Amino acid sequence: MGAHKRLTDEHLASGSVIYWSRRGDPYVPVRCGSCGRERMILLNNATREEFNGICRVCTHGESWEDEILPNGSIVFWSRRGGRVTKHGYIYVKVYPGHPFYESMANSLGYIAEHRLVMAEHLGRPLLSTEVVHHKNGIKTDNRIENLELFVSFQNMAQRFRTGILIRDTSQPTN
Repeated sequence: MGAHKRLTDEHLASGSVIYWSRRGDPYVPVRCGSCGRERMILLNNATREEFNGICRVCTHGESWEDEILPNGSIVFWSRRGGRVTKHGYIYVKVYPGHPFYESMANSLGYIAEHRLVMAEHLGRPLLSTEVVHHKNGIKTDNRIENLELFVSFQNMAQRFRTGILIRDTSQPTN
């Protein structure tokens, strides 16, 4: 049986753990033995003899210091899994068991924070067609009062073309 067919987790000499029991082709979760962060890697990388499980950040001595953005928001790099930024948006790591994990998380278990804040405010997962817009244009300002929900990109575009707000009347408003 090849290494990628394993069902039991593998503890490496570096302190890292390959979670074979939770693998999903073509990725397998690995916990870094240095910082403890979990990440997804390709199966073929985990089966290489020279693989030690230490993440790139720890290997290259990069920092996981928290970062205060110019608008006062904080990116909590020091929290395991925590928050990351991509294309200017903050993404939050959620795990199986979180009420919106199945319906909203991407393949690595992250949800865009502004979408998560809106979903929690509404008390339901968002549909993939729904768009959450930052009123002030600051992608990291995820306060509920700065967010508005549109039923689609078309409705959002129409709002900005005409200046008329089209709301989804099936949803509660505060």
